[in-house]
Amino acid sequence: RQATQHYTVGSNSQIDLNANTHLHIAAGYQQNERQEFDIRRGNRDSIPIVDLKLRTSHAEVSMDYNTSSLYTTFGLRYSHEENRPQSGTGTNPIIPFANTNSTSIFGALEKAFGEVTLFTGLRYEHIQREVKYYTGQGDYVEERESPNLYAANLGLAWKGYRIDFSGIKRMANLYEQYADGIHPAAAVIIRGNSAIRSEQVWQANVSLPFPSNNGWKIYNE
Repeated sequence: RQATQHYTVGSNSQIDLNANTHLHIAAGYQQNERQEFDIRRGNRDSIPIVDLKLRTSHAEVSMDYNTSSLYTTFGLRYSHEENRPQSGTGTNPIIPFANTNSTSIFGALEKAFGEVTLFTGLRYEHIQREVKYYTGQGDYVEERESPNLYAANLGLAWKGYRIDFSGIKRMANLYEQYADGIHPAAAVIIRGNSAIRSEQVWQANVSLPFPSNNGWKIYNE
């Protein structure tokens, strides 16, 4: 069985600088608490086998400009995430103690040229992550990494037809890198790989609509 609690607070404001230009300011905090209990522990089934707290806070400032043929936006975002496994479970935590700080800058543009629309976007992100854990042999380990990540896309749209190219470099999450232990719900042993750092993906998408006689549209991508 599980016991979960979620606490969230946030704000999102818009300031109209003029009819076409808008400033957006957003901030928020969220805390998630999750406990999992194993009834197979006998008289200890009231003690959680998993006890995790995740705290996340963020702040974002962006500005957009919008007309009938042009939309553009750019902004800056900062987030801080704390993963806190709680003591007293009698087991090693599946996900270790970790702090993650992320700073990113982003921009996007859509421009109409008659019936053809050009769209593009770019995001750069710098992450600082600190992880502390004990290995299965009882050794204490502290690891730090600070990769530079990005995401970008470029495409064209015309009368429902669409083609776009994108690339992304992402960082492996904590579960992929550091999970270590038994997952109570799935009853399987999870092992992460701390050697995983980041992955890069390139992708091309083509969307081709095919109208039918009964009013339906079929899309092939």
